[in-house]
Parts: sequence; C-alpha cells; structure tokens
Amino acid sequence: VKVIYSYTPERRADLELIEGDIVKVEEMEGEWWVGTSTRTGKFGSFPSNYVQLAEM
Repeated sequence: VKVIYSYTPERRADLELIEGDIVKVEEMEGEWWVGTSTRTGKFGSFPSNYVQLAEM
C-alpha cells in the first residue's frame, strides 16, 4: 500500500508512516493493519485509513 498521510507511532508496536512510503501488508483486518515499511524495514501496525491500495 502507499502511505497518503504521515503517522507518528503512539505505541511501541505501531509503524511510523511518512507520506509516500510503501508498506508491504501482512494482515488486513479492521481499522489497524500490519505490515513492513519498505523504507525502514520495520514491522508494525498502522491505521488503515492512512494508506491506499497501490499497483505494484
């Protein structure tokens, strides 16, 4: 997915998002998804409304 809004983590398990980042999604369930940032390699959860599906 492509990040459309930056997000600063509020919990240790959250993934930092910066607008324009690409995240490889591992789990899409509910309002919080889980994935790995291609920019940092870090894994965590993030709000699904901060991203949009992207053609890869």
